[in-house]
Amino acid sequence: MKNFDRSHFAWRHVIGSKAYEIKDIVKDGLVLVGIDGSVESKVTASLVEKAVGNQGLGVILDNGLFNESIKDIERTFLKSRLELITLRPDKEFLKATSYLKAPKLEEALITAELAKKFWDLAKLSGFSEKDFCASSRYKDIPPNQLSLGDSVLWSSVPGRIDRIGTVAPLYDLTKDEVGQVASALEIE
Repeated sequence: MKNFDRSHFAWRHVIGSKAYEIKDIVKDGLVLVGIDGSVESKVTASLVEKAVGNQGLGVILDNGLFNESIKDIERTFLKSRLELITLRPDKEFLKATSYLKAPKLEEALITAELAKKFWDLAKLSGFSEKDFCASSRYKDIPPNQLSLGDSVLWSSVPGRIDRIGTVAPLYDLTKDEVGQVASALEIE
């Protein structure tokens, strides 16, 4: 018999509570989740999946730099009800940006390219102003640090759905608490 772990039980309660909050906000709307391989983006996607199941669309954002993360995401959500789609910049685009001597500029251009593809996909998938995006931002993240997923969500690119709603299930949690939720969800 497994040892009873009260903290694990408490985090399972937090997970149920967060899923309920998402469902209460979203109702019968759709939810678009950018998954970039970070723990917080995988936790957010998992909470969305628990809350709304197949009303969620998980968009794996492959910037060409983290191949292991992409495989890990696919393994994590293999049996999920969340539909997964992988977006990556075109090979020619990646090749062209690889010649840049400024890594931050290369990263910004790749993020902008992924953002354009992300919002094009959202529109093709039928997302509209009545639907939602899920942010993986948590309480103690510095204001100038956005994950790739949140950078794509907040990018001002042509074609962005401007008045789409946002759910942010991690916003009141610290990084350590997000890690505890990840552990309870068995996410690495």
